[in-house]
Amino acid sequence: MCLYDPHIVDEYIGVLNGSGLSAAYIKLELTESAFFENISIMNNVKNVAIDVLKLDKSFVDDIGDDRSEKIISNIIYLAHSLQIEVTAEGVETAAQFEFLKSVGCDYIQGYYFGKPQPAELQDVRAVYALICELEEQDLPLLEFENIFGSLLKLPEHFLMIGEIEGRTVAFLHLRVEGQLHHAAKIAEILEFDVERSHRGRNLGQQFFAYAEKLARDNGCIQFELSSNMLREKAHCFYERQGMHKFHYKFTLPLSGKTVNENKLGV
Repeated sequence: MCLYDPHIVDEYIGVLNGSGLSAAYIKLELTESAFFENISIMNNVKNVAIDVLKLDKSFVDDIGDDRSEKIISNIIYLAHSLQIEVTAEGVETAAQFEFLKSVGCDYIQGYYFGKPQPAELQDVRAVYALICELEEQDLPLLEFENIFGSLLKLPEHFLMIGEIEGRTVAFLHLRVEGQLHHAAKIAEILEFDVERSHRGRNLGQQFFAYAEKLARDNGCIQFELSSNMLREKAHCFYERQGMHKFHYKFTLPLSGKTVNENKLGV
């Protein structure tokens, strides 16, 4: 979308009114290509309240080339001189990470951090901690361990973790199954969490993209999930990934508990 489109404000107001969400959930992203593409933008950028500049993976991939590194260094220097923070995307190697850190890049994202990998039985306690954080309650550990071990043996279930510095900070559970009302395979995310202290670092987007690729590679025609109505930030995330809210999910407690109100942590 063009920032100079005279209808841009009306379009965003329409999005907000249609979703019922607060304007705090809307973020405009400006890549470095738009930032530097012509002098007219450079002349006007001082008048735009920009917080973060994203450095595209195409720049990051060229780290190691002296000329490219000088360009990146100067982009970061110029951004900082305008009190704009810089986020580098697509970082995959230690060399890329160390260079970006050395030139003062504020945020560094990519598969170098928390690349999705298959979970193993030894990961159960770390995954348990993540799911308890997500559900805001302590789940029965023994039952959790038994279910986790059983799921690892089922080929239609994909359990993935992401680690940073040897610690598990993300988990995603994907199920692939044939469904009669689609007459095809459907992929569904059953559990998905990134540790609170590591949110906002692109880990969630990386995991979602990886799960979507798994779904496509397994011949699925649709990618879906269910989310509690109270998790508004999660809903915003999934909509940013291109998902739609076209269905309702109904639940009926069978444990004997009386549930009259939707709450997290119960």
